[in-house]
Amino acid sequence: MEITGGAAPAETGRERSGEHPGATCRCMKCPICKKEVSLNSPESPFCSERCRLIDLGNWANGKYSLPAEETSTEETDTEEQSVET
Repeated sequence: MEITGGAAPAETGRERSGEHPGATCRCMKCPICKKEVSLNSPESPFCSERCRLIDLGNWANGKYSLPAEETSTEETDTEEQSVET
């Protein structure tokens, strides 16, 4: 006797992508919202176009920067003199 109907088991990301439930997911976290993103996603490393645009805006506004070493005025003067001669 076969039972039909009823709710289907809840799907997880692994089951939808065809992976085995015990397999490790080749995923990473979105750098903006921290949701899991498949490495095969067209938006990778972001989860969506929205997060991709937020990151682009962060770069454009100078939010991401590396600290620069300050040069002393003596070093700057020496460089300027060598260029002039």
